[in-house]
Amino acid sequence: MRNLIKLIGIYLSGLPVFIIIFYFMTATPTGQLSLSWNLANGYLTLSYLIAFPILLMWLPNLRRGHFTMKSLATRSTELGSPSRNQATNPIAPPSNLQLLNQQHDDTTNFLLFLFERGILSTIALPVIIIVASYKGVKHWHKK
Repeated sequence: MRNLIKLIGIYLSGLPVFIIIFYFMTATPTGQLSLSWNLANGYLTLSYLIAFPILLMWLPNLRRGHFTMKSLATRSTELGSPSRNQATNPIAPPSNLQLLNQQHDDTTNFLLFLFERGILSTIALPVIIIVASYKGVKHWHKK
């Protein structure tokens, strides 16, 4: 049951980027989606449906996002919270500015996570093939 939940999470995390890339590869110049299978679409689908989950189940440290962003605005509001009459913006209190900056950072970190998952889903098939062939050759030379 736990592995099924992980597998569903893996598919859902790569789905937005897969949909966007698949649409751009199959859409006509007018923007209509015309489903025509070619080598690139087959590769992308195979990589997303088979190799991407295998890669993330095989290497669990790739499941979490490795890129995080903390903006200068968030850092500056965390340094010291001035009193209300010392604030540079007398309309918005510093706590509200800090909250808005942190929400912006969270959104940016989520977009970075999706971008990272998109790259992983597109290169998953060659990575799986290379690592499997390396392990196969290494195992074959032991015998």
